[in-house]
Amino acid sequence: MTIIRFAIFLCITCLFYPRQTSPAAPAKKDWLQLFNGKDLNGWDIKIAGHDLNENFNNNFYVENGILKVDYSHFKKFDGAFGHLYYKKPFSWYVVRVEYRFTGNQLEGGPSYA
Repeated sequence: MTIIRFAIFLCITCLFYPRQTSPAAPAKKDWLQLFNGKDLNGWDIKIAGHDLNENFNNNFYVENGILKVDYSHFKKFDGAFGHLYYKKPFSWYVVRVEYRFTGNQLEGGPSYA
């Protein structure tokens, strides 16, 4: 009988225990556009093996309002992963991005890239 009472107590407790919920999606007016379409202002560049904000081989640049990542100046990949970091941290966000791959794969680049 004690086990049945404990099981009932556990079920009731689980039903009424406050659940942690995700914040509601932001209203359209709350969206923050991170990329200004003109330059990399507000972004930090990190390319493996190079100092922070050393945009080695002009790997990241803006052209006609489009942020571009270009490895065409590299002879081979050699693990030179490049990353952009926004200077302001966020803890809850939804990111909307359009992207496409063009050109040929760089020698030594990972097959998924």
